[in-house]
Amino acid sequence: MIRKRAQRMCVIFGGFVTAMGVWACSATDGTAPIQRDSSAATTDGASGGVTPSEAPEPSVPQDSSLQVRECPIPIQAEARTVIQAQIDEFSRGRFVRALAYASEEFRRNVSLREFRTIVKEDYGFLLDEPAASFNGCVQRDGNVYLQVSLRTDTVTVLTYRLVRDSDEALGIDAATISAVSVQRQA
Repeated sequence: MIRKRAQRMCVIFGGFVTAMGVWACSATDGTAPIQRDSSAATTDGASGGVTPSEAPEPSVPQDSSLQVRECPIPIQAEARTVIQAQIDEFSRGRFVRALAYASEEFRRNVSLREFRTIVKEDYGFLLDEPAASFNGCVQRDGNVYLQVSLRTDTVTVLTYRLVRDSDEALGIDAATISAVSVQRQA
C-alpha cells in the first residue's frame, strides 16, 4: 500500500521521468526506492537472498504532517485560480499585480525589481501567453503542490508550491521548472 502511494506520487511529479524509461524513483516519504522491475528488489531463497515474503516493509511515517495526500477539489480549484491569475498578469506585463499572487513570505524576501528580473531571465515563457494545463495536485506539510504544463513554442512543466497566508488565502511560494520540451517545428 505504501509503495503504491509513493509510486503514484512519483508519477504525479515525475510522469515525464517514467515516460522516458527511468525504472526507479525515490519514494516521496523517505522510504526505500520504488522498483518497477521486481527482480531487482528480491532474489530467490536458494541463493540466500531475501524472498518477497521475508522482505521488510518500509516504515510508515508517524507524523501526519509528513504524509502526502491528494488535494481536495476545492483546494485544487483555488490553487488553479491563483496560478492562472498570476500567469494572466505576466502575459499583460503587470508585474506588480503578478507579485500580489505570491505568498507573504515571498513578497517579504523578494523585491519587485528582483521579481521582474527572475521572471524575465528564468521564466520568460510566462510572458508569452502560455496555454496552461493543470496536472497532479498534492498536499504535504500544509503546502499545496500543483504541476502545470505551459505551452508556447515549447512545453515547460512547472511544479508550484502554494502556502496559506495569514489571511488564509493561498499564495505562490515557489515555481520550479520540472521539464522542458524541445522547440516545435514550424
